[in-house]
Amino acid sequence: MAAVSVIVPARDAAATLPALLDALGALTPVPGGVEVVVADDGSTDGTHALAAAHPVVDRVVRTAAPGSGPGAARN
Repeated sequence: MAAVSVIVPARDAAATLPALLDALGALTPVPGGVEVVVADDGSTDGTHALAAAHPVVDRVVRTAAPGSGPGAARN
């Protein structure tokens, strides 16, 4: 288990998500590691595939109720 988990809620974020994920990848490593989870909130622009292909992302999940907003996606 990673020492730190970063949950990224995203909906139709294909234009902005790569910069965020690149920045997470550039962080100074922490003891125990960092887990990055992208919560796709019903994207229609390829966000899910983009996140799944990024090397810093450990897991991509789809929210149970797409379009519920970032709070629900984080949960």
